[in-house]
Amino acid sequence: MKRKATSFVALALGMCLLYSDADAYNDADVAKLKATNACEKCDLSGVDLAKANLRGAKLAGANLSNANLHKADLTGADLSTAVLTNANLGCALWINGIRCDNNSNGSCQVFSWMKDRCFNKDPDLTRP
Repeated sequence: MKRKATSFVALALGMCLLYSDADAYNDADVAKLKATNACEKCDLSGVDLAKANLRGAKLAGANLSNANLHKADLTGADLSTAVLTNANLGCALWINGIRCDNNSNGSCQVFSWMKDRCFNKDPDLTRP
């Protein structure tokens, strides 16, 4: 019985370790993005890039799941094959220059009336 309990505890600890880094970005990848405005196929999951200037960034194939891109400028960025699952894209400036809805999560939901709502919530945003 004691052996089963020990095995169960070891399995539980292993599962915790496995999932604790599931959305942990790579510091080297973040540094690369900041230095070069490019990080293709990088692990940026869970990173906070709120209000970041990512204009023209090369992020093809990057893992941006659970990343905070709230109010980020993604105009002209290459996000082809990038993973955006659960990424916060609220009020972000999307790749085509359109402002995302304040509640965009995982994809840019565009509603023209939300544009003004984003500006009203944060007066330091500049209109495109």
